[in-house]
Amino acid sequence: MQKKIYSLQTMRLFASLMVFQFHMWHNYLNKDFLHPGTDFFIVLVGMVAAIAQSHRIPYENWGKYIWARYLRLYVTFIPIFALYVLSGRDSLNLEIFFKSFFFIPIYDSLPLVGPTWMLSMFLVFYWLFTLAFIFHREGVLIPVFALWTAGILAYSWFNWNSSLPDEWNNILFNHRNIEFIFGYLGGKLLLTRQVGLKTGGRILALGLGSITIGVILLNNEVFSLAWRTYLFGIPLTMVSIGLSALEQNNSTNRLFQVFTHPWLVWLGGTSYVLYLIHNMVLRIWDTIIPITPIQTPLITIITVLIGAIGYKLWEKPVLKYIKTKTLQRIFAPY
Repeated sequence: MQKKIYSLQTMRLFASLMVFQFHMWHNYLNKDFLHPGTDFFIVLVGMVAAIAQSHRIPYENWGKYIWARYLRLYVTFIPIFALYVLSGRDSLNLEIFFKSFFFIPIYDSLPLVGPTWMLSMFLVFYWLFTLAFIFHREGVLIPVFALWTAGILAYSWFNWNSSLPDEWNNILFNHRNIEFIFGYLGGKLLLTRQVGLKTGGRILALGLGSITIGVILLNNEVFSLAWRTYLFGIPLTMVSIGLSALEQNNSTNRLFQVFTHPWLVWLGGTSYVLYLIHNMVLRIWDTIIPITPIQTPLITIITVLIGAIGYKLWEKPVLKYIKTKTLQRIFAPY
């Protein structure tokens, strides 16, 4: 079994904080700074799937895999969704309620819990990935991912459309879906353990440099958002490979070891809670005390603490309890 890579957990924390900061500055301070927070999440989903799930494909029940994915998404989402519904601050009808709850894309609108638009993309990847469990062969993903990539490129660059509604086309063939595949391929490379200490360091440095250049180019409108898959997807995969390779090779670099510090790794586990709650916290804060730039450090610390409390008191224990009651008893491996 692949040894757990702790730095990936810390990277989730940074991705979540990047999304949080963007929404705070964009929605409440009228400042835009484009960065690859959501792209980072997508790359990490693909990478974690390769590292954590590949060894299970030959024997594990496909239902167990997909149930675990939904369980991971819904344990925290359900109470947050209920709070949004009960708050009554947004217009809500049965269609928005139903589609928001089941992560079904909505035409020309965000779901009730705004950031969960990205979870619809996660589920597309999960359902495609589950084909490997159905056939118990990871090799089936080669033609699946190849056809998916072809559809994405045709939709993004050549104006091809399937017969599906626009909101479904935009989720199924969104150009950023390719980042799942970048992450997956990066994870498969890490499984070989062929990336040495020096090579990992060089890949990390090149990835960080490329991201910096990409952020500058995007914010100066040198490239459109359609290029973000390539400006960020490949460099973020390189950063993830580099950091993970340094960890696999027991790097003693003190700067790198920040990413494996126990506290940051633990906070990485809270990233999903932080991702779901940050808009609600910002809305409540701004209602009581209008948000100003000088408050942003304090708002960030308090929101992270709220996310940590939610993780400690709800997500972690409830997820563990339900997994024990369902995954081990209902879905026995073949």
